[in-house]
Amino acid sequence: MPRPRLVPTRPIVLPCLILVSILLALAPPATAEHCLDEWTAPVACHMEISVAAKGERRASLIDGRKLELASRSTVELFVDPYDQWDRRFPLDRFEVRIEPDRRCRDLLTITRREEGRFQIETGARDGACDLVLWVPGNLNLDRELTVEVDRGRRAGYSREEAGFIAMALYRGLLGREGEPSGVDSAAREIQRSGIASEVRAMLRSAEYARNRSALDPMARIEDLYQGLLGRRPDNAGVRHYLDDVRRGGIEGVVLDILRSPEFEDRMAAQVR
Repeated sequence: MPRPRLVPTRPIVLPCLILVSILLALAPPATAEHCLDEWTAPVACHMEISVAAKGERRASLIDGRKLELASRSTVELFVDPYDQWDRRFPLDRFEVRIEPDRRCRDLLTITRREEGRFQIETGARDGACDLVLWVPGNLNLDRELTVEVDRGRRAGYSREEAGFIAMALYRGLLGREGEPSGVDSAAREIQRSGIASEVRAMLRSAEYARNRSALDPMARIEDLYQGLLGRRPDNAGVRHYLDDVRRGGIEGVVLDILRSPEFEDRMAAQVR
């Protein structure tokens, strides 16, 4: 449902609008951003926004305007109303809605769990979009919130995801299928210390130095694409990464591919 918006009126109705404005000024609205302490009945005056990842404690958004999330993540968003005396306003007398802008369609999915509680799921893409949290029927009580999605912020991987990444790294960096014990060890390292730690360990291994370090840059890129993405590199990919590999920046290339939407989508299709 779209937010209420002010519609321009014709000059002939100006006297009526003035009268209505005076009457509205005499009666406080059901909710308002600026409340008066002398009002006898409690009204919702402001909202506190907090967020929590699964299994974690809620954390308040200090400035209340920016929420930074990792790709492929799920968080709970909580909206707590307070009255003019800074007391919790009862949720059964409060309704808040979220209106995302168009950019949010490709970045996240919002689901209402209960009043004042929403679930936000992010996709694999980077980007930012804006949300407006508002109270229906009142233009005074709303909050704007910017959501930034960054695949580089990914907090962690499940056991199945870590195993998928480990097997892909064996193929892309070492040029072979990983044995169960090696894949298991690599997956534990990914879960414990992140993908960068495991990529660095493979690149510094005796096996890599012995069998793979002498490959020319183009062959390395082909191996990475085949091992990590299951396909041959396209011309754009070669142009993008070839100079980095020549300069010895293969670690950054591997991490960039692992954090790409294409790899995330491939992993999501294989790991259920």
